[in-house]
Amino acid sequence: MNIEIIENKYRKLIDKALAIMTELNDPVHGLEHMKGVVGNTILLLEKVSDADKEVCLLAAYWHDVGRVCGKPGHGLKSAQMLKEELKTLEYDAEFIEKCYKAIYKHDETDIPDTLEGIVIKDADKIDYLGVKRWKECINRNVRTPRIDQNPKSKLLLDCSKTIYDKKAKEWLSYLESVVMKRE
Repeated sequence: MNIEIIENKYRKLIDKALAIMTELNDPVHGLEHMKGVVGNTILLLEKVSDADKEVCLLAAYWHDVGRVCGKPGHGLKSAQMLKEELKTLEYDAEFIEKCYKAIYKHDETDIPDTLEGIVIKDADKIDYLGVKRWKECINRNVRTPRIDQNPKSKLLLDCSKTIYDKKAKEWLSYLESVVMKRE
């Protein structure tokens, strides 16, 4: 299924997630991060053909909305918030559960239960190196995303590591340009 068709199908839910993330006003986990995760999810879905594209795309938009309630447990809170929205709109119970499971274990130390959850977790971790996210942080003079000793080691899919390597080159080039401007 075409990504544009999926986004149109879930426009109301996507718009709600966008509105929540706009209210959050967090340059590290705000709109740019959400867009980065959505973009990474789309890249991963080109390689992981057996993942449910609708579930993954919707989960990518909703994965961090629970941060409006605070960081601790935000993955679970995000999953619960999407679950409630889907119930209100009378979606099928199986679809609701798949969306829930795609989000609730995306935090750093969790291991997702489903392929869709793995896609979301990896898409999220790849965005450690999201240039637009870093640019927003630097422009707003706020703390940039934390980079672990080896974020790549947290990725679960081989194709995620390939995408991460490409993003790392873009990120290093961006950081080099920032340093050059300051010299």
